[in-house]
Amino acid sequence: MDIFEELMDNQRLYTAYMVNDAGEARQKFREAKALSLSGETIDAKTTELIILAIAITAKCEGCIASHARNAILAGATMEELGALVAICNHMTGSVSAFFGGKALRYAEAAVKEVENAAPHSQC
Repeated sequence: MDIFEELMDNQRLYTAYMVNDAGEARQKFREAKALSLSGETIDAKTTELIILAIAITAKCEGCIASHARNAILAGATMEELGALVAICNHMTGSVSAFFGGKALRYAEAAVKEVENAAPHSQC
């Protein structure tokens, strides 16, 4: 199990407590989340970059891992993610350097995942 999978397994476990105990409030959260991620107003890549910036400044490692990966899968480049981390550092100071570095690490893992999943030409 790689570091991303392990972190996501833990996040799902801990989130399950909220899902099981939140009832109607959780359903309203899901509806708002679906609307915000619909891509109707802001495209998926931009949405993931915004969420990732918030996750970095909120220091939420599970969110960072998930949305760094989602940003790559939505078409963000490592250069764009580097710029995003620099902006977070500018706005919040060096605290974002640590969590921004984590975001870049997770994004690099997602890039490798995408590269490994790409079909190989048969020459």
